[in-house]
Amino acid sequence: MCAFYENGDKIKKGDIALYNNKSVRVLISKHIKENKTMDIVLEELETNKQYKINVPYKTYINTLKKSNTMGSEVEKGYECKPKTLDPNKPIMHYKNIIYICVDKRCSIAGSNKKADELRELLKSMDLDRGKDRIKISKSLCFGACRYKQVANIFSNTQTNGNIKHNNIWLSATHKYNLKKWEELFLDLKNDKELNNFKQINMKVY
Repeated sequence: MCAFYENGDKIKKGDIALYNNKSVRVLISKHIKENKTMDIVLEELETNKQYKINVPYKTYINTLKKSNTMGSEVEKGYECKPKTLDPNKPIMHYKNIIYICVDKRCSIAGSNKKADELRELLKSMDLDRGKDRIKISKSLCFGACRYKQVANIFSNTQTNGNIKHNNIWLSATHKYNLKKWEELFLDLKNDKELNNFKQINMKVY
């Protein structure tokens, strides 16, 4: 059982949404079996103010609209595609961007859902927005299959990025557990050397 946004998508923990035109994160979306209702707890992203909503199962909440992290309402069935395209709206700032290979061989070694899992981890660490934001993007083959699952890191040196974190290639990230990824994210945030992560050397032929 579940509750739904105005557009029909299920409301899930970790979602970004608009509630009374304010950007919120869904902290809790919990079944209350005794009375067949849902408890939904929302937190305003700007103020951390929390709201609790209790609604019957299978309710469509008209005041809650699924949105992306830029505050735009999204199309039904999408995580971030805006319902109304504003061609002049800038992309969201990031301090670092990590490309995760999800092509066939790397997916077999690791997971084609790795990028989605890491985005959820970043949300839990509050690194999915703000000046220290880390962006995760999916990539197809890097041509480095022997090092699978490969990840490539770039740093936004135009603003608050660290040049030492630019164009770093990591090998065998399919062996990383969430604790290892958390360590990497914190090192990127705090501008630390990535000494605890096996890197791939590059050579000009």
